[in-house]
Amino acid sequence: YGRAAPPPDALRVDKAILLSQQPAGGQKNPASSRFLSAGAERLSAGDPANALAAAEAALKEDPRNAKAWGLKAAALNQMRRFGEAELAAKKATELDRGNTQAFRDLAWAQLHNGKADEAEASANQMIFLDPENPEGYLLRAFAHEMRGDRAKMLADLERAAARDPKYLNHLAHARAGHRLFDPQSPDTDGLLNALAPPPPPKSNALIWLGVALLGAAGLGGLGRFLHPMLAGLLNRRRTGPGVRDPSAHSTVPNPSRPAQPAEEGLLADKYRLRRVAGRGGMSQVWEALDTTLERVVAVKEMAPELAADPALRVLYAKEARTIATLRHPNIVEIYEILDLPPHLYLVFEWVSGKTVAQVLIEKKRLPLDSVKAVMAPVCEALAFAH
Repeated sequence: YGRAAPPPDALRVDKAILLSQQPAGGQKNPASSRFLSAGAERLSAGDPANALAAAEAALKEDPRNAKAWGLKAAALNQMRRFGEAELAAKKATELDRGNTQAFRDLAWAQLHNGKADEAEASANQMIFLDPENPEGYLLRAFAHEMRGDRAKMLADLERAAARDPKYLNHLAHARAGHRLFDPQSPDTDGLLNALAPPPPPKSNALIWLGVALLGAAGLGGLGRFLHPMLAGLLNRRRTGPGVRDPSAHSTVPNPSRPAQPAEEGLLADKYRLRRVAGRGGMSQVWEALDTTLERVVAVKEMAPELAADPALRVLYAKEARTIATLRHPNIVEIYEILDLPPHLYLVFEWVSGKTVAQVLIEKKRLPLDSVKAVMAPVCEALAFAH
């Protein structure tokens, strides 16, 4: 009372002071220490249940032992009991604000609980305590990914990889457009370790080829037993297998042409988009009318977040040209690449009929002969493509 308020600078938390503070419950308790040592061994051995039991035994001896709360949080995270893990980790960080591992366990639990903002704050505290800790940047990258901020995610993955090369493949997967953190996946723990490298770029062509094969070969096989009229349409034979000049049907318009939103008017002055025929994680497919040739086509529109990556645009255009060289009765034709920044479209032959998924919903199970009718043309096309 009666004292002047301290200047604003005095209110700032100094890292050295923070790290020099003794955590609550810091007095040594021999029994508690034994439980913690045993629990840490069990956790390292992949036995989180007994590690949790040891942590709880240590807390009975010393309820304010920050390390015991941290061990409990780590064990609960391994057991995928993320709600309880978050509470335990919060308690550990309240008792010891300099415990980097506790903030790591807190961020990990918060990510799985869908709390991207809180996870970012916990990761920020990790980075504040140890700017060279790569896991802080990795966890913050996952928080950015959950919010859909690709630029910040890539920047933090670059920082993590610069501090630990084992995260280089995380960065490679992200640059290739792969999702890294999925809170519903049972395998998220593997993300904290090194990942296998993503497939070589040329193998991504199989994504497009798979779409083409399932569109033509799979539906063609189903056409024989779903509907007689479909059989005539889907199992028609073009000229014999061979290699054709991609310039005959595939062109790349001038990139300087202004972009046209898919919802307005004619796309590229010729395609009238009618309806969205399907959506996926990487793209959506439109049923469209080619007004110049008066035929129905399929227009595949890349997801905006992928189309925004220049490297991916070049890669997909290259792969589309590769597919254009394949001439086979069970591979859908690609007619054109529309590179209209910020959009990227691929124009395919339109194949009418039901998808395999739709048929399975209706019939629940297909007889062996029907499965063979679907898969045999797919295998033939794959063999031809390779």
